[in-house]
Amino acid sequence: MSAFKKLNRQDVFVTAYTARKQFTVSGSKLSSNDIRGLYVSSGSTNGSYYSSLDHLYYKDIVSGSYLSGSLEHYLQSSLYSGSRELDTIAYVVSLENRTFGTHIEPGTFEIDLRVDDYLTGVRTDYYTDDSEGRLISGGLYVGDIIYPHGLVIITDVNSVADFQSYISYNDTRIRWKSNHPIYIGNYTVKVRDYEFNQTQNPSIIVSGSDGLLQGFATGSDFNPYITGIGLYSDSNELIAVAKLGTPIPKSPDTDMTFVIKLDY
Repeated sequence: MSAFKKLNRQDVFVTAYTARKQFTVSGSKLSSNDIRGLYVSSGSTNGSYYSSLDHLYYKDIVSGSYLSGSLEHYLQSSLYSGSRELDTIAYVVSLENRTFGTHIEPGTFEIDLRVDDYLTGVRTDYYTDDSEGRLISGGLYVGDIIYPHGLVIITDVNSVADFQSYISYNDTRIRWKSNHPIYIGNYTVKVRDYEFNQTQNPSIIVSGSDGLLQGFATGSDFNPYITGIGLYSDSNELIAVAKLGTPIPKSPDTDMTFVIKLDY
């Protein structure tokens, strides 16, 4: 059995913190982690994908300037706004939402691409995120990162060809950090010294009696123990239970305060 106490509004508040998890995926594990690659071209059968990229992230950006209008182009960069360039082809690497959360953490995205060039032999090209939405390789701008959408768009023509041919090689490795906000409900339960000083356990009643207490419970030094705290909605629906690691004796002399934290 249980006893009830209504919480005041000031006893409940929400805090938040951000969890940033490092991911490293390579080779055959790319597909199992829902990392997709897609070659797009303005003149191919998947031209609609190209048009979508152009509309969302590049359209009306010419000569390093952004033309004002009603379209949303996700210009997240404060340093290089208006600097995106899209050729007639591109290669898109997309991450599954569950692996980046609200966005890819700027400055953490890297790709090590193993390239088997018939002229120069096997080499590894390194692509890094400059924290401003640009993908850099060898000091050159080769593509863009759309942090909140988990998209990496390779726009450099030579890099597009390499990605299309070698992205699935086992030596290819992709690293990034996710950004997941965690919300915590904080519930402060204050129990006054004069409250709940009688146990609610039905075994305290002598079997077959009319409410007669067991002998061990009739002394002045008897106090019940608190073993758990349940949280109920306004409709008296049980929504969460906090179990104490060790039963705590209820003090009849001092107030007690319990803080319950609920992640969601």
